[in-house]
Amino acid sequence: MDTACRGYPTSARVKPWESQLLARLKNTQAALVLVSNNLLQSSYVRDVEMPAFMKKRDDPRFHLFWVLLEHCNWQSLLPDLKTIEAIGGVETAVNQSPTEADQQCRLIDIVDTVTRAIRDQHKQTLEVAPVI
Repeated sequence: MDTACRGYPTSARVKPWESQLLARLKNTQAALVLVSNNLLQSSYVRDVEMPAFMKKRDDPRFHLFWVLLEHCNWQSLLPDLKTIEAIGGVETAVNQSPTEADQQCRLIDIVDTVTRAIRDQHKQTLEVAPVI
């Protein structure tokens, strides 16, 4: 059984929310996966959320981003991530940045990357949308 992390639902407790969560996963246009030991411990993430995200990758309106927050065994537990470029790379996890300022800069870069991709997608959608 998964352990609770800061009060967030774990696999054992998420079941009442599952239909709502699955509907949101089905309709989402972007996902940011923050890879850490806590995330990898969740069988729900590995067995439900990540497969749903990987399935949506064929949809051109969907963006899947991921960030290595801390050193962990992501290659074994989430091998599909190898096919997606991590924001900031995987050589150094965010929490292993040399200074706190470097860590904050990396986090700002992550937000900028995601924001830019979603904004660009939104612009493309507006440009292709028919005028009524």
